[in-house]
Amino acid sequence: MSDARGVAIASMLLLSGVALADEGLELAQAKQCLSCHAVDGPALAPSLKSIATKYKGENATRAQIIALEQTIKKGPPDAGGYHWEPMTMPTPGARPIISDAEAVQLARWVLSLR
Repeated sequence: MSDARGVAIASMLLLSGVALADEGLELAQAKQCLSCHAVDGPALAPSLKSIATKYKGENATRAQIIALEQTIKKGPPDAGGYHWEPMTMPTPGARPIISDAEAVQLARWVLSLR
């Protein structure tokens, strides 16, 4: 492979990662996740980076990822979401509806933040 082709492929991969990160942030903003969560730092709810750390980022088990997806989609524990702090997420009727695909996208984005 030529050096120019390798640089082009590496650039495309880097840009696709940036695009996915931007899409995750945009979706989190659109779904009002950032009303309570900060990406990093203090907020009403745990920061998204602290959530990523709890789920061990890329080393998260499939069960942990599914639990995170369900929490993103369903919200509070009585609706099926998991929480480790006393504050819980709003019920699905009190916040924007999140589809299965959006929950997966948001979970992957959150886990990428570590």
